[in-house]
Amino acid sequence: MQCVSIEQLKEQLIGIPNLEGMRLAVGVALFRDKVLSISAAATVTGKPLGEMLTLVSQMGIPVVDYSEEEAEAEAYFAENWISERQLRR
Repeated sequence: MQCVSIEQLKEQLIGIPNLEGMRLAVGVALFRDKVLSISAAATVTGKPLGEMLTLVSQMGIPVVDYSEEEAEAEAYFAENWISERQLRR
């Protein structure tokens, strides 16, 4: 898998008809294929990060890549962190 910089992608996309649609397709595909982070893909598409997260989620593309064990560990940590904060109040 070849990594490319955001600047290289932008240069390659200049002059392409329907640039906005092309940038969206390229950004989503590169995020889906794990070439770019969601933040970098948002930059390529010209979309705010929150909008990009919503778009890829609506397309059925996972925005996190956790195993079941990792997800459970993260949820456990988050629940404990929230509980500790509530007790301090």
